[in-house]
Amino acid sequence: MGVIKNDLVTTALQLESLRTTLDGHARYLQRMGQIDETAAMATQVDKLRMAAEDLRQVAAGIRP
Repeated sequence: MGVIKNDLVTTALQLESLRTTLDGHARYLQRMGQIDETAAMATQVDKLRMAAEDLRQVAAGIRP
C-alpha cells in the first residue's frame, strides 16, 4: 500500500505543477485579450486543483 500512497502523492504533485503552468498560461491569455480561452483555461486549472486535492485525500486515508 505504501507504493500506491507514494504514487498518489507524486501524481498530485505533478498535477499541481501542471496546474501552475496552465494558470500562468491563462494569465497570459487574459493579458492578450483572449477572454473565451481564458475562461476555458480557468475551468481546466480548477479541475486540476480539485483532482490533486482528491488524490491527496485518498493518499491520506491509506494506512502504511
